[in-house]
Amino acid sequence: MYPNERLNEIIEILEKNRYVSVEYLSRRLHISPSSIRRDLSVLEKKGLVMRSYGGAELVVSDHLNIPFSARMQANAAEKKEIAAKAAALVNDGDVIMVDGSTSGMYLVSKLVEKRGLTIITTGVEALHFLSSFPVKTICPGGTLNSENRTVLVGDEVVRALSDMRANFAFFSSQAIDAHGTLFDNYRSEIPCINRMLSSSECRVFLCDSSKTGRLSTFRLCSLADVDIVVSDAPLGQMYGDEFPDVRFI
Repeated sequence: MYPNERLNEIIEILEKNRYVSVEYLSRRLHISPSSIRRDLSVLEKKGLVMRSYGGAELVVSDHLNIPFSARMQANAAEKKEIAAKAAALVNDGDVIMVDGSTSGMYLVSKLVEKRGLTIITTGVEALHFLSSFPVKTICPGGTLNSENRTVLVGDEVVRALSDMRANFAFFSSQAIDAHGTLFDNYRSEIPCINRMLSSSECRVFLCDSSKTGRLSTFRLCSLADVDIVVSDAPLGQMYGDEFPDVRFI
């Protein structure tokens, strides 16, 4: 395992456990405690973890800019499961809008198996990935989000999306509360996502189980604003009665 891969793996472990000991990480990653301490020092300097005697915990902040590669590793198995379910909704020849989330990136990696798609995305990593495939890809322009520099935002994006129509809009968020309200960290991305939703026939929320029971800053929308929820958890049991018009997969 290369050093950068170890750092991503440590972040993923902390996402699930919040606090872990050096000894636990050493056993889990099969490397020496001294190497783990050096890795934790690197992550602490990046502002991602807080070290304490014998271990470390993840720094939780709405303004924490965890690298995209590390976020891709968090709940990767669940996101892959969700991507496969979501991709099954798409037909050859459809026009698709996808946000710049890691869940959206996993979906894009599955959509390249389809034929004749048009994919419209604000995700920089998704655009780079799609450049290697013969898929019609549209970038709506915009400016790199200063807080989350793998997503394009701004009035230019909103205007461009207003002139487009899609069969599906796929998006994710940072959190969903007990009342079915979706929240996100980055305010500048919210108008772009909402424009995607209003420009699409079917609006699909990609929600891995880590989103539930979490807090975030800015209201994005409600489950009442979506048509389908795709998750690795039985969210229909939690929200189905309150949102009977939403399909839960």
